[in-house]
Amino acid sequence: MKRNNQYVDLDGRVFLLRGLDDEERKLLAACQKYAKSHGSADYTNYWLPKVRRLYAERGLNGRQIVETPLFRLRKTWAIESIWRRGGLRWAIIAMNSSS
Repeated sequence: MKRNNQYVDLDGRVFLLRGLDDEERKLLAACQKYAKSHGSADYTNYWLPKVRRLYAERGLNGRQIVETPLFRLRKTWAIESIWRRGGLRWAIIAMNSSS
C-alpha cells in the first residue's frame, strides 16, 4: 500500500508523515475516517483524547505532546474542518488559541 508522506494545510504548511510509526498512522487513519462522518466538535472530542493517550503511554508530558506532528496535524485538520463547514468565526478563534 502506498503511504502518503506529507500533508499541506490551507496555509501551505507541510506536515511530513514519513516519520510516523505504524501506531501513529493507524490513529491518523481512524481520525480521518471519523472526521468524514462527524461534525467539528465531535471530531475534536474524538481525536484529542486519543492522541494524548497515545503519547502519554509513551511517557510524553503535555508540553511534549502538543509538539508532536500527529497532534499538530490533527489540530490543523480540526480547524480546517470547521472552516469547510462554514464556521469562519470558530475557525478564527481556534487558530488564535493555537498560537
